Amino acid sequence: MAYTNTLLANKEITLSDVDNKKMVVLKARNCLRNILDSLYQAIRSSRVLNIQSQVSQLVRKPFLLKASMSGFRICGICGSLLLVLLIFMFTLFYLDVVHLVSAPGYSSGILLNAAAIRSLARLNEGFVYVDEHPRVLSSSQSFSHKDTRVEQNNPTAQDTEDLHSVNKGLSPTEIAGKWIQDQSYPLYDSEACLFIDPGFRCQENGRPDQDYLRWRWQPSRCDLPRFKASEILERLRGKRVVFVGDSIGRNQWESMLCMLASGVQNKSRVYEANGQAISKHTGFLSFVFRDFNLSVEYYRSPFLVPHSRPPAGANPNVTSTLLLDFMDWSSKHWLPSHLLIFNTGHWWSYEKLMRSGCYFRVGDHANMSMTVGDGFNKAMQTWRNWVAKTVDLTSTQIFLRGYAPAHFSNGTWKTGGECHEETQPWPEGTRFEEVYWTNEHMASAVESLQELEAGGAAVKLLNITGLSSYRKDAHSSIYNVGREEPRPMHRQDCSHWCLPGLPDVWNELLFASLSSSLFPFST
Repeated sequence: MAYTNTLLANKEITLSDVDNKKMVVLKARNCLRNILDSLYQAIRSSRVLNIQSQVSQLVRKPFLLKASMSGFRICGICGSLLLVLLIFMFTLFYLDVVHLVSAPGYSSGILLNAAAIRSLARLNEGFVYVDEHPRVLSSSQSFSHKDTRVEQNNPTAQDTEDLHSVNKGLSPTEIAGKWIQDQSYPLYDSEACLFIDPGFRCQENGRPDQDYLRWRWQPSRCDLPRFKASEILERLRGKRVVFVGDSIGRNQWESMLCMLASGVQNKSRVYEANGQAISKHTGFLSFVFRDFNLSVEYYRSPFLVPHSRPPAGANPNVTSTLLLDFMDWSSKHWLPSHLLIFNTGHWWSYEKLMRSGCYFRVGDHANMSMTVGDGFNKAMQTWRNWVAKTVDLTSTQIFLRGYAPAHFSNGTWKTGGECHEETQPWPEGTRFEEVYWTNEHMASAVESLQELEAGGAAVKLLNITGLSSYRKDAHSSIYNVGREEPRPMHRQDCSHWCLPGLPDVWNELLFASLSSSLFPFST
């Protein structure tokens, strides 16, 4: 069943892009205008709008109301007003300005989706990231490793085992390896890929340098298999791949679309299932690779748990809550799937939550004393329990991606922080002081799932934080707008990444870690 039909059947609408719905809104507005005009003419013809004479008579003789307006006219007017109200409410639901909220243990009702309204106006989804570069303890002077190899050998069983063991004994924020210049990169041309948000198209938006495109990650104990689109497409044939997370997860999802599409000759055979255009604010997108019976989907869920209204009787300072004991409302659409990639963490901060009046809710009460760390830990426990109880780990592989660091210098994301002059990664051997506490909770949840009988090979933490910390050069910065638009020098994007770019490496690591039993190599 088409996703749209499923949503209508469940009376649930996800956040949609207003740009894609301008025509719908115009039609709704014209329809409302026609109804109001007809209603006005009908009332006028029945002399109901003769306000001066009617009001003066009604003030003197209230009983004349019965004589001036029949019961049928009253019913007709009320019915017309009700129709107008229904059309208006349908428009609000369609734009996700309001939606129905219903969950076990919670009262049902209509919720004003303030977050949806805010997201329509912001350029960068209002993320609150780490405000500066990862703090550097020490570094060497320059890179000395260059590699111009175009091809690498196919992975062997030993390579795969080594790749999986590289991270043993390391903290969740680390991965062993180094960045090496490789002139065979990038893996695709952004101009040839139709699935990239304009804000990620750095080269097309006028970025003058290209060195940031030509780095690959070299693990310490093995060679990362060279990406081959045709091989990965065969391994994913007949599968459903689902990304769930924020716009950094969307960054990675669009990277995967481009990487896979590079192996498809007829690009018209790759399309969005519901005819929607790529847009930063669209809450659900599903791209179909027709020749491979493959779908690669994205669901917007920055917290993984629902963002909802405050409970009855809550403190007036509580304007919204995160329901920590439930998974996001869209979770019923994530399954069945064969590959699930989650990310979260970037929205979990005091400034993004408490400062805007959003607190944590467990059961029927809003907890205003719970810290962000405790709230995130509870959400990770809810995610862990959902996976254990709901996902068949014998047929589905799960990745939880680690935190992707931002690189703001000389300020924060809202005080003029910048990264547009960065053209090289941090040197090899740089040690970073920054600790990303969200990774600790994610690692704990993943380790708990790996203890299950089927969880060892099926659930993995994708450790990209350490290797990404080096890449201060890879952000879209001031090249997140078109060539003809003013450069946002005081509102730079040092959080998202250029495409092609760093998220391609994340996907290379992911593909190299696919289960050979769930995604066998073609013979």
